[in-house]
Amino acid sequence: MCILWFSASLCYYGLTLNLSDLHPNPNVSLCLSGLVEIPSYALAFYLMETSFFGRRRTTSLFFFGVFLGCFSTVFALIHHAGEEGSSAAILGSALFGKLSVASAFSLIYIYGGELFPSDVRSIGLAISSCCARVGGILGIDRNYLI
Repeated sequence: MCILWFSASLCYYGLTLNLSDLHPNPNVSLCLSGLVEIPSYALAFYLMETSFFGRRRTTSLFFFGVFLGCFSTVFALIHHAGEEGSSAAILGSALFGKLSVASAFSLIYIYGGELFPSDVRSIGLAISSCCARVGGILGIDRNYLI
């Protein structure tokens, strides 16, 4: 569970804080970054409550979406480096990753609370949350550190 929290926090804050560098207009990317979270929570809630997907399959599905979004963003950055008009492909793949990681991050709160037994639930969630904060620290943009 700690690995899930760590990776979700790392990807969430990494994409959120660095998304403004992926589009020529940082205001557009910031607005789209916030707007993409609205359908992500609705989609996570709907899939989580279906009998086929449930908590585990939905979490796995969204973490696979995080992998695809982040990998395709890196691939698009390498492939379209310096090309004119390539920001739409880069921003689209990053927003897909942001949608997936926002859904996964909201699901692991619920899934973590249901996974741990009652007598160790608070300790398990506290350790998992501590791992998530370490991931959030590592996801900070390098420009903020200067």
